Amino acid sequence: MAGAAAGAARGTALGMTSVHDTTRRLGHVARNALGGGRHWRAGHRVHLALRHPDGPAAPLARKVAAELLDHPDVLTAYWDEGLSRLVVTAVTDTAGDRVTERAVELAERLGLTEDADPEEEDEDDTTHPGDPREVRIAAAALLLDAAGVTGALVGRSLRLPAGPKALTAAVTLLRENPRFRALLRQRFGRGGMELLLAAANAAAHGAGQSPVSLVLDGLLRTGQLTEATARAAAFEALHDDVCGETRTSLPAPPAPAHRCA
Repeated sequence: MAGAAAGAARGTALGMTSVHDTTRRLGHVARNALGGGRHWRAGHRVHLALRHPDGPAAPLARKVAAELLDHPDVLTAYWDEGLSRLVVTAVTDTAGDRVTERAVELAERLGLTEDADPEEEDEDDTTHPGDPREVRIAAAALLLDAAGVTGALVGRSLRLPAGPKALTAAVTLLRENPRFRALLRQRFGRGGMELLLAAANAAAHGAGQSPVSLVLDGLLRTGQLTEATARAAAFEALHDDVCGETRTSLPAPPAPAHRCA
């Protein structure tokens, strides 16, 4: 009985610790998403996306890292080639703000900016696993769907005339058209394209009083928001295992074995 009680207490303590850690990581994800910035921050760890308008940022970013190591609040600082981020670890969570300000100040002195063109990334670029924009875009699109559903239901309850079905069909067609999406992405960036299409879709279906389509789209957005949040939280949990000064890129998949006849 004593052993069973001790095992149950151990399991309860581990469960409470796991819940606490998960809640803390989700809080970091929410903070990054609501902060409006591009850099990733989790407690005393900070990733800064530094860019140089006229060339590669790595040589200058390594100079920033070298100068940051002289700061008393900095434990580690290096340029991660695989993530294209300046990775800084502060001594405490509260020191993270001071370290971030110092890093940005040093970067600007060397001609670097914090993500010079955040929306002009190529399709083949590796996205940061904790990129707060992913969570931000999914949450904003979900709110637009909710607003459209509310407008559709209010219109029905007040017996207002519904918008033309042709408009709803045209918006849906353009939303799924690859060429139109590519045009919008080139003009507004990926995030701007997603929000613009989500707003147009919500407005068209809300005016057309067809909330079912928006509910289905909202379920899709909820899945995207959950996936982005879980990915960011998992990245924080595995941060020290996947991030290192000597890592230059993600490992390539193993080549398939060929059997000779």
